[in-house]
Amino acid sequence: MVAGALAGWLVVYLGAGLQMFSVGTMLGWIPSYLNRYFAMDASEAGLKAGVLVLISAFGMTFGGAFVDRLSRAAPARRLGITAAYAGITALLFAAAFLLQPGFAQLALIAVAMFFSGAHNGPCSAIVTEVNDPRLHATVLATYALSLSLLGMAAGPFVIGLVADRSGLREAMLLMPAASVAACVCFLLGRRH
Repeated sequence: MVAGALAGWLVVYLGAGLQMFSVGTMLGWIPSYLNRYFAMDASEAGLKAGVLVLISAFGMTFGGAFVDRLSRAAPARRLGITAAYAGITALLFAAAFLLQPGFAQLALIAVAMFFSGAHNGPCSAIVTEVNDPRLHATVLATYALSLSLLGMAAGPFVIGLVADRSGLREAMLLMPAASVAACVCFLLGRRH
């Protein structure tokens, strides 16, 4: 029982961190991407990147509220919905970066950004709920560490390494793999 619960929240930590890989990558590389492939100057690219970050923040808020509403009667649905967010993120980013730069690509990136952060509220709620209230600060610190190490730091770094060898657009095509892995983690977490 204890081992199953431990495995359950460990995969939630892992899944949440992997899902933040997309958010971190976009925060780090979208200004450069807009500059290179959309021929935007630095100020315009920065402004559009800021809008995309804001869209991700709305996704965090509304994604959590949506999960709360749908799982009120059946809390076990939370990780299923969270897995769906990760799957949708992967599909949208893959579709976006397969398109040529243009309005359709930018629109898909914006929608993907909404879903990319939608997992954050439900995941933090899950890891605190299954632990003793006296451990909540430690649990949330560990959760924040997983988001930072697996996502916010790793995403820009890994995509930058790949971009140096193959180009930024090609490197961005690897980003959805992290959301697919996050989806799998969330689905595994449902078992516990």
